[in-house]
Amino acid sequence: MYSNKLKRLFISEKVLITDDFLPDEEIEEHVQLHAKDLNERLEMQAGYAGIDIEGRFSRVRTEETNLGNLIADLVRSEMGTDFGLGNGGGLRANYVFEKGPIKLSFMTSILPMTDQVVKCTLSGQILKDIIE
Repeated sequence: MYSNKLKRLFISEKVLITDDFLPDEEIEEHVQLHAKDLNERLEMQAGYAGIDIEGRFSRVRTEETNLGNLIADLVRSEMGTDFGLGNGGGLRANYVFEKGPIKLSFMTSILPMTDQVVKCTLSGQILKDIIE
């Protein structure tokens, strides 16, 4: 009986979006205005890298990388903690960023999802167990 209620609650239908659907001009104008502003902001320089930044999945998910260290340091700094620890699977760019100016778009390509950051107090033994 419970599963029947769920089936009725989540009725879905596949709809193919084709040229038969005309864009809403007011919405299109709104989107274009905000997209232009966002794209301009993403092109702003946020920093500078003196070396290439390793972001390939084969590396960030299997070993320590300068990208992983950068993100962990940012978390540590922003959270006011003694160390930062992260999961390489959350780093999503899958390429090497060449040294030079770092734009704000760099962060959105690395961390496109809004993952939560948790601050907690751990004993030295628990930290050692996590690292090992």
